[in-house]
Amino acid sequence: MNKVIIINGPSCAGKTSIAKEICRQSGNKFAHLQIDRTAEYSGTIFPQGFEFAKNEVGTESNDDGQSLFNNNRLARRKIVASILLATSRELLNQGISVVIDTALDGPDAKDLAIYYLKYLKNYDTKFIGIYCPLEERFKRLKTRTDNLHLTEDFVRKQTEVYNVFELNKDLYHTWFDSSKLNAEQIAAKILNDDKSIEIDKITLRSSIKSDIDNLVTLSKMKRLNYEKAQPIFWRYAGEGGDNKQKEWFTELLEKQDYLMLTAEGKDKEIMGFIIGRLIPAPEVYDPGGLTLMIDDFYVKSETLWKTVGSELLEKIKLEAKSKAAVQILVVCGAHDEPKRKFLIGQKLTIASEWFVGAV
Repeated sequence: MNKVIIINGPSCAGKTSIAKEICRQSGNKFAHLQIDRTAEYSGTIFPQGFEFAKNEVGTESNDDGQSLFNNNRLARRKIVASILLATSRELLNQGISVVIDTALDGPDAKDLAIYYLKYLKNYDTKFIGIYCPLEERFKRLKTRTDNLHLTEDFVRKQTEVYNVFELNKDLYHTWFDSSKLNAEQIAAKILNDDKSIEIDKITLRSSIKSDIDNLVTLSKMKRLNYEKAQPIFWRYAGEGGDNKQKEWFTELLEKQDYLMLTAEGKDKEIMGFIIGRLIPAPEVYDPGGLTLMIDDFYVKSETLWKTVGSELLEKIKLEAKSKAAVQILVVCGAHDEPKRKFLIGQKLTIASEWFVGAV
């Protein structure tokens, strides 16, 4: 699945080095986007002196590129962020993962962070903080030749005026101290943290009769959660409904137009399952073959979508293709953000939606 890693921290904390290491260690599977380079590019789009917003009287000069922020500067930053994020999203939609390095300072730092996260909410996104003590950053500044605009005063203000690291600390998935770990070590930890389950410890197989009780239990967990979003449409039918589902799942094991797969972890624990039915399209449509309709598709925890879920989906697609299927159709609740994000990451698109209401 395509991934987004956002690295936030002050200047001279090592963000760019970490981002480059992520690209290298991943086998160059990430594109690297920088807020500084995006700002430079925006300067080629807008003429010098372009007014992004009206300044309050007396604040016209509060645009020093450091700790002073007027309305125009704040609006310009939002535009630059939009260019960066739009580029990221287009790359993701083209199947390319991205690592973004940025420095969120100023009075709008948290607003910008939330803007980043909301803009990329449909992708597998991690927000990483990088801390580095001020004195260590001063030492690194003396060895830098790539940014002649950086000064000790600027580096200090990113800690003492608007602390880039601390302002968004509550939003980070995790953070690292780059004075204690080098770029290679931090990149390795970021990439390894993404492997919450070793795929080789998961066995995918056709479902069997002894699985049924566990499959119904997983299904029940999902239905109870869905009931909270739509209390009437997904109202739980009680133990009688569970028993009916056991009978139905057992019957499906023998049906030739159904595919049922179970994901089994260590100690034979069932981690998820998927059921698909091969169906012809209505006569008014001609997709060129059968459709695999997937309604029952669950994993034990939402953190397993990108591992267990991905493996189940890929395997059932292969089996369906061998049976003349040309497309898949996966059902997902409108409120089920983890599953929706996963499906979008699998390059599936929304073809239809149901709207529910009382009569």
